[in-house]
Amino acid sequence: MRPTTRHLVLVGAVIVGAATAATSAISLYGIAVKCGIPEPWAAANPIALDAGAAVSALAWITQSGERRVWGRRTAVAALTASLTENGIDHAVASGLLPVTLWLVLGVSACIPGMLFAVVHLAALMARDQDDQPATSEPHVPAGLPAAATVGDLVASQPHSHIATAHDHIARGGEEVAEAGVASQRRLTLAPNPPATVAGETSQLATAGDGGEDEVAKARRLLASGTGRPTLAKELGIEPHEARQLQAKPDQVATLLPRYLAKAAERA
Repeated sequence: MRPTTRHLVLVGAVIVGAATAATSAISLYGIAVKCGIPEPWAAANPIALDAGAAVSALAWITQSGERRVWGRRTAVAALTASLTENGIDHAVASGLLPVTLWLVLGVSACIPGMLFAVVHLAALMARDQDDQPATSEPHVPAGLPAAATVGDLVASQPHSHIATAHDHIARGGEEVAEAGVASQRRLTLAPNPPATVAGETSQLATAGDGGEDEVAKARRLLASGTGRPTLAKELGIEPHEARQLQAKPDQVATLLPRYLAKAAERA
């Protein structure tokens, strides 16, 4: 899309959004007043529903995992409530619908309901991302290609830099070797998981042998927003287990080996 076209689309979206937001706000404000909410505070109704729907939709589009799921649910709920209240306000203003007890209760419940939904979404967004398990990968010095060899690096350098190239390779090899020794030491010191059922430990260990690749694959699929049926098919697990991975992406390394072990038992 050319810059001029993109700018026209953005300007048009802003104009349409402002017009529809203003019209919807008038109706939501009016139905709140008709249901007994004092006029200065009736403005909280359009703010809670329309602004809450916009914020939740943004989280739905831009986030992943549990934040995306909750953003989608909140956006759909807020939009449904806004559409319903807009229609009810027009029906009441036209004399087609009386203001009843159930209408007052429903309109009054929308504001605290949206407060809970948005606060929960904010808590999910603010949750520390450091809780995700770190992967033990060897460190490669900056500027040194991961698959570089002495021949490749020397061939790409002028003769005056051959000594420098050898120094880079030597330092990189030492750092990779040290990282490998440290990783092996951690694996040696790590306690073996206790077996709760006969044969369960061996199945989990078998799943763990390829677990790193499967966990990395699962994280890549979750990050790309893959749907639940495709996620279950790609990983070889049940759809309800795929839903758990989508809801708890920070626990993939813990949950996926269990699901793979269950899949092996079913097979």
